[in-house]
Amino acid sequence: MTAPSWLLAKPFAHRGLFDATRPENSLAAIDAAIAAGFPIEIDVQVSADGQAVIFHDWNLLRLTGTDARVVHLTASELTRLRLLKTTETIPFLEEALEHIAGRQPVLLEVKNRRQPTSLEPEVARLLQAYKGPIAVHSFNPYTLGWFRGNHPEILRGQISCAFDTDDMAAWKKLILAHYGMTWMSRPHFISHHWKRLPALVPCLLRRMFRLPLLGWTIQSPEDHAAAALLVDNIIFEGFVPGTQPSD
Repeated sequence: MTAPSWLLAKPFAHRGLFDATRPENSLAAIDAAIAAGFPIEIDVQVSADGQAVIFHDWNLLRLTGTDARVVHLTASELTRLRLLKTTETIPFLEEALEHIAGRQPVLLEVKNRRQPTSLEPEVARLLQAYKGPIAVHSFNPYTLGWFRGNHPEILRGQISCAFDTDDMAAWKKLILAHYGMTWMSRPHFISHHWKRLPALVPCLLRRMFRLPLLGWTIQSPEDHAAAALLVDNIIFEGFVPGTQPSD
């Protein structure tokens, strides 16, 4: 499968186009990105009862004031929480996809640090019914390998970085930082922490295997200009890109 043109056409709004009044990964932030004409990058993880929910942090504290992990609360418990003391709630993936309804492309970061769980099948079930342009990407090659084996028709991307703030073993960091498990994930594109570019392996994957390279997370016009020399598209937050990145 070749990466489609929509993947590179316009910058992706990281967790939607969020600000102090529109919390990240909320329907309001998604609406703002759509209204501004930008595709959307959002995060999905699993609740205690197997529902796919749109939320980035493993712990709910920063955005809701509740000191608990997403995976430890049920869907009904999560719906009672409010994001940053606004009226916005935590969306479910099904709700978010119905809301977006193909109006802009979607990049879905599937958040799972272990072997595939109930999350991957639930995401796949919802994506099969969705009619708009969409792709999954993940730091976890096992997650991507699950999609490759069970739903190869779903576009998938491998995310990577230096993992210098992660608590995993050094040998695991080395393998993941250098895309050492792409034999399992077989991504259609790659996504790298742009401040770690240029880096040998992602540049080789881009040039030799023609894998489109996305850069994350660009936070200013100056960073956008610098990243545009290194990547095929960007994932941004904190500003509104005035131009599209070019190679």
